[in-house]
Amino acid sequence: MEFLKVIIDLLDKGLQVAPGILNAVSDLLKAIGV
Repeated sequence: MEFLKVIIDLLDKGLQVAPGILNAVSDLLKAIGV
């Protein structure tokens, strides 16, 4: 069960970080001019 908690925790952090990564990628694409 502890293992499950760790995975859920990681997923939570990933979901918090994902929007920032997506924004960075889209900014990068705009800068390149795609």
